[in-house]
Amino acid sequence: MSKSFLEKIEPSAPRAKLVPFPGAPGVEVRLRVLGQTDLERAHLETAEYFKKLAAEAKAARRPAPPSDPTAITFLMRERAALLFLAARDPESGEAISRDTDELAAQPSEVIAELYNEWTSLQGSVAARPNSREETDALVENLKKNIHSVRLDVLPSTLLSELVRTLVSRLATSTTDSSGGFAE
Repeated sequence: MSKSFLEKIEPSAPRAKLVPFPGAPGVEVRLRVLGQTDLERAHLETAEYFKKLAAEAKAARRPAPPSDPTAITFLMRERAALLFLAARDPESGEAISRDTDELAAQPSEVIAELYNEWTSLQGSVAARPNSREETDALVENLKKNIHSVRLDVLPSTLLSELVRTLVSRLATSTTDSSGGFAE
């Protein structure tokens, strides 16, 4: 049985790039593309971090910090966890900090700038279906398994292709008299 497009993605863009470390002239960091396992690891480590903080706060009878994945404190910690996995010393290949805590202690501007560089790299990995048939098969697979595919970790080029495909399909569907799409 042949593999689906999602199973055989072979990114063609560079998987790492050197960027200046914010606020440290002459210092560079190598950012690398992360795979699904690392993305999930960063999220789970962040969730565990907030569970630990909540337990400590409860034991000390003080309010726990927000642990909702949409809370800014959660998002900032998750960004630091992602960067801990993605940012490397260009010479040694080692992480740029001992752990996520040390990286999270950096000024928020440093984390934000590195994170923006990393998301740009992550989104530039060019993975696209090779044919109209692969695109159609991908759309059908997503319709059947929308919750089994983590769309947020797919390259932006692929997501753009999917949006164009779906908009194209909507544009060719029958429209009602007000210009909207028929249901």
